[in-house]
Amino acid sequence: MRDHEQTNNVFQRYVKQFVDAGIMKDIGLISQTDTAIIPYLTVRSNLMVNQHKVPFDILPEFIRTDKLFLENPATDLSIRQQLDIQFFRSVLANKRFMFMADGLDNLSTDEARDFLTTVVQPLAAIESSLIILTTDKSLVEANPKLV
Repeated sequence: MRDHEQTNNVFQRYVKQFVDAGIMKDIGLISQTDTAIIPYLTVRSNLMVNQHKVPFDILPEFIRTDKLFLENPATDLSIRQQLDIQFFRSVLANKRFMFMADGLDNLSTDEARDFLTTVVQPLAAIESSLIILTTDKSLVEANPKLV
């Protein structure tokens, strides 16, 4: 996308089209600005907010086994942790399409690459797609296999 305003406009247009088509239950939304993370719930509860349709063991080990992280309230989360919660909440709910806007823009290159590497296997396992709207051209250039 050209800029953040265009990214947001496209994101909103996609969401509206899914709502108008009556298939909102098939999409997961991932956004740094509108996280839908409930801070007084634990991280585990935030992961389970949607109907749980996929086994918890589809989550990567770094999330599944970190009991301290899972049982703490979802306050003071890093941007990466917020993205992980939103993404894996959609995976557990078996969403067919996940739309991400502005999520990777504030991560370091290594964090963004790690996030993209982490999501590939779960997306394939549930036969879902992650659609990322970004202003970062280097993200696309660095990950041509994902385009």
